[in-house]
Amino acid sequence: MKVWKLGDPIHSSPTVVGAPRERYDVIYGDSTYTDYFKKYKDRRQVVYVGANDGMLHAFNAGFYHRGDDPGTTTAIEHGWFTTTATGVTNTPPLGDELWGFIPQELLPHLRWLAQGDYTHVYYVDLKPKITDARIFADDTAHPKGWGTILIGGLRMGGSCGNCPAGEAPPMSVTADFGSGSETRTFYSAYFVLDITDPEQDPTLLWS
Repeated sequence: MKVWKLGDPIHSSPTVVGAPRERYDVIYGDSTYTDYFKKYKDRRQVVYVGANDGMLHAFNAGFYHRGDDPGTTTAIEHGWFTTTATGVTNTPPLGDELWGFIPQELLPHLRWLAQGDYTHVYYVDLKPKITDARIFADDTAHPKGWGTILIGGLRMGGSCGNCPAGEAPPMSVTADFGSGSETRTFYSAYFVLDITDPEQDPTLLWS
């Protein structure tokens, strides 16, 4: 088994996502939110953090249970974690990395990580923003169209389109991106992921 070092997260503070937290059904009386909340109120907790290795990382934080753990007799807890839950077959250890996402805008920049003498470079350097949004089709994974989205950004990572000459100029790459040779220019950007169901891989919505 290989152990890979995690890139430094400087401005991307780790963000924990568990049960839906907006509670629009309680605050605004929006009944469409209720089914979504009930479906995911006990979902796996995941810690999301961007790092200067070019990736947004997702780490398993297990399942949180309120109150005292009935399996312990020598201590009183005010909440505890398990790696399993009813109906869940995937049981990675606590702290395990579930997946990593590399924004396409950073692909030309990854080459620097292989250079032994490279100086520090920013990549995914913005704290993730998490919110519930009713932007999906009404399906099994998104009751009444509700879901959880992660909005990520690069902050000082990526290329700048309006910076002074010599300071993070845009990077252009000419290659076959699937429809013949073309030139694409890569800038710093935001990206949005659908992270509604932590038992499934995330879906890139847009960037």
